[in-house]
Amino acid sequence: MKIYQIEGKCLSPVHIGTGETWEPLNYYIDEGSDCLYWFSTERLIDQLTDKERDELNGLIDSSDLNQVRNFITNKAKVYKISDIGSGIPVTPQVKNLYKDNLINIENQLQIQPMIRQKGNDRAIIPGSSLKGAIRTAIISELALVSKLQKPSPFGREPFEFEAKVMQYNDAKNDPFRAVKLADAHLNEDATMICQVANAGIRQGVLEPKSMQLIYEVTQSVISTGDDCAFKTEIRFDDDLMQKKGGVSQKISLHKLIDSCNSFYKEKLESEHAKFYESSHLKEVSEKLLKEEFGSNECLVRVGRFSGVESVTLDYYRDPQPPGKVKKWGNTRNIADSRYPMGWVKLKFVEM
Repeated sequence: MKIYQIEGKCLSPVHIGTGETWEPLNYYIDEGSDCLYWFSTERLIDQLTDKERDELNGLIDSSDLNQVRNFITNKAKVYKISDIGSGIPVTPQVKNLYKDNLINIENQLQIQPMIRQKGNDRAIIPGSSLKGAIRTAIISELALVSKLQKPSPFGREPFEFEAKVMQYNDAKNDPFRAVKLADAHLNEDATMICQVANAGIRQGVLEPKSMQLIYEVTQSVISTGDDCAFKTEIRFDDDLMQKKGGVSQKISLHKLIDSCNSFYKEKLESEHAKFYESSHLKEVSEKLLKEEFGSNECLVRVGRFSGVESVTLDYYRDPQPPGKVKKWGNTRNIADSRYPMGWVKLKFVEM
């Protein structure tokens, strides 16, 4: 094995979730600390006295959800119950939304949290997410010189297309079997809660198009000034790459870095020109463009809201939007109304 430590840095907010949601019955926002505290209702009930349990049961029988919600969150504050350590900072917009809608049953105030390993309260960036971003960049580059016919977007054709591009006929010969990335555990204070809005260009102005949803995202260079640094490692199995009957071709660190920079820097530049150059996001977008990269560093884009261009192949790009929508690539999702999402810088240090 050839092992490299990855020193990662979130240049912009990143969200990688599981589809799980946090409901107001399981969290509260403390006005003093401007932090969100999530807790399990079962753990709270275990702390209640018999009298408090009877009071809660009475509220449940009355079907007054507001009273139930207030009782549970107030008791969570009293007993200082939290399953996520010292809490997660919230933006002023989220804090105000919470205060204004806590008694509004129609506003569910759902929050999409970051992925965490079971039994651990720290958010992670999965190695599979980083590996997927790297894979997309390398396959896109190889596909451009393959001159293969575009595959149908449905059925098995996309998988067969990848196999042809990377010249393997069995999954066990996939070159990425020899590349292994570990999950990256973020620091306890590495995330925040903010709103994310889908925005598009209307009469030359970038404007929100949809209801704003609430997500837990990483801190980042452009959002808070914190670089949200993380460490993980990547392993290249040279034995598997070189032995007969192993993987179909070798993936080197040099190839990885070059492919990622070529693929993702072009996406960063084109997104700036199309969406941000004439908008209120111009300054933060230019800050991303000015980020410098050494010979052992590369740019990737990971997580939800990465944009269709960053998760599909150049030239072969033909996404199928859900429903009757025919157009794609005309909107972007913006964190806290100010920040593009998903940009990460990776530095490789041989161990």
